[in-house]
Amino acid sequence: MSNLDTSNNTVSCVICHGPIDLSHFGREQVTKNFVGCPNSHLCHYECLKKWIPHSLNCPVCHEKYDTHVINVFNEHLEQLEKDRKDAEMRAQELQAKKEKRIQESENDDPEFLERLERVEKLMAQTKYMEVLNLLWDIHDSYKFKIKDPRHAKVLFDISYAFFKLKKYAQSIQQLMKLVKIDFNYPLAFYYLGLNYEEMGLLDKVKWAYDRSLLQIEKLSETQDYYKPFLEDLQQRIKNLAI
Repeated sequence: MSNLDTSNNTVSCVICHGPIDLSHFGREQVTKNFVGCPNSHLCHYECLKKWIPHSLNCPVCHEKYDTHVINVFNEHLEQLEKDRKDAEMRAQELQAKKEKRIQESENDDPEFLERLERVEKLMAQTKYMEVLNLLWDIHDSYKFKIKDPRHAKVLFDISYAFFKLKKYAQSIQQLMKLVKIDFNYPLAFYYLGLNYEEMGLLDKVKWAYDRSLLQIEKLSETQDYYKPFLEDLQQRIKNLAI
């Protein structure tokens, strides 16, 4: 704490501006009870304890505090960092639980599930125009949030119905919305490729199939449902190379 001037017996703390009475302190006692920067701007120990987590520099002259001054607060700074990380982890856990509760409540929505069952029945009957009408009604009535998993499901079914109706541009439009929400949505790039292939856009076909291949290969390792899609995709990629 070089350049410390104690000639004036009363100074103000540069942080709280409260008085610092130096009259009954010798030089050594001053340095133990009050803390100063290299330019002798004094502050109370407790005031600097609150300041130093935000900055290692003097609030007046912006000179960095000496290492021996900073070291006094090392334990305090370490505890603050530990508390910050603990609070961050708790916040992440709470957010994860909140999102899980939201998803569970959405998946348990009986009205939504009943509508999806009607969609599946209409698809099995190849009544794709009725499928579209019902899906658009669901889409408009629920006003899904971006991360709502039901939104992705509805967009995929709409794109599938458009594909079956040979309305490829409309199908692609919905699939592009879908991958912006969930880039890894199963079969999204597969159907993008099918649409592009029907439209003769071979450069885009390869782009979509290449992304789909990595995804479907991984899914088929644990889910047999995707194996026929993988076989079909591999054959289509092979035909593109001929």
